[in-house]
Amino acid sequence: MKIFKTWLDKILMAILVALAFALIIIIGLAVFYRYVLGAALSWPEEVAGIIFVWYTLLGIVVLAGTKSHIAFDFVEKSTPPIVGYIVRFISQASILVYGGVMVVYGWEYFQLFPGETTAASGINMGWLKISIPVAGALLVINMFLNLMIKPDSDENEVLV
Repeated sequence: MKIFKTWLDKILMAILVALAFALIIIIGLAVFYRYVLGAALSWPEEVAGIIFVWYTLLGIVVLAGTKSHIAFDFVEKSTPPIVGYIVRFISQASILVYGGVMVVYGWEYFQLFPGETTAASGINMGWLKISIPVAGALLVINMFLNLMIKPDSDENEVLV
């Protein structure tokens, strides 16, 4: 399971790097056209906004999955191991539940107004809306794996 989690984190990081480069290129192109050529493009703001939403939500998944998110871990570290484990479990489980909420309500949001498009670029708003349930599902998977993999464990050691 730990190998699967490592690969999932690497794939998500690669996607984040690609999205960051896309943002840099699109925003750079918009600035170049506006200030050097004097002709503003109509689509970069919308496309960059959609990419930024994906970047943010997938970034949350990666940070939570690698336990790099903001956490009050002083309780976990300053108590006996069993209490620390319970606190860690509650923390990870609450993030998992939040991911489930993102999946359920994100899917409902995705299904609203299916033919809606952006004004300037004509991109289907489904690409923006689907980011919420996708990120929620990835968050659920990551948190489930975090709960199953024993902290500081070998590759195949899982909690049962």
